Amino acid sequence: MAVSAVGNISVSSVPSGAAILLDGISTGSVTQGTIENVPVGSHTILLQKSGYQDVSQINVAVSDNATSFVSLTMTAVIAAPVISGRSPTYGYNTTSVNNVIIYGSGFSTSGATVVLAKSGQTNITGTISSALATQLTCSFPITGKPAGYWNVIVTNADGQSGSLSSGFEIRSSSSTVTLSSTIPSCAVTNTTASITCLSGTNVLTSATIRLKRAGYNDIYGTVSS
Repeated sequence: MAVSAVGNISVSSVPSGAAILLDGISTGSVTQGTIENVPVGSHTILLQKSGYQDVSQINVAVSDNATSFVSLTMTAVIAAPVISGRSPTYGYNTTSVNNVIIYGSGFSTSGATVVLAKSGQTNITGTISSALATQLTCSFPITGKPAGYWNVIVTNADGQSGSLSSGFEIRSSSSTVTLSSTIPSCAVTNTTASITCLSGTNVLTSATIRLKRAGYNDIYGTVSS
């Protein structure tokens, strides 16, 4: 009776624990492991492991009653960056905005880039001063840039990117200031009034405040926050 010629393939990987497929079929073994009784000839070894890219070696030659050796290094799968938030959410186009913190996950700690993008406009490239996997600190030169909402886009060193639609607002310092409410809304005469909350829109951090009434001198206040 004819006896088939067979050999073995010893397979190792970094890291270990990868599933071993022989010619596309699972062997039920993991690295480090040896596949026995493999028919003589040329074969393909494929390794699969969660969190890592598949890796293979083709043309693995198997000889009769001999062991062939395969050693492969697996590359971890790096997820695309995800932006979950930012602070502050806006800046005025009279100067650069500094210390903008972008929150998220999967950021490259080196080689990442961040831009503000708006349809019809040239991207505004930010300068990253601190990079962590979950937080980027950067500045944007928004002086003279068009007002409106801009998308925030982070691109990792490997080319993968994540974006936050309308994630940052550029405001114009020439926009009309509107005031909607004050807390409190009144005070006793001959006392110092303390307004704890003055709500409105388009108010700059450099704004001043005063009370005005026809026939009377303006009363200037001191802004503490």
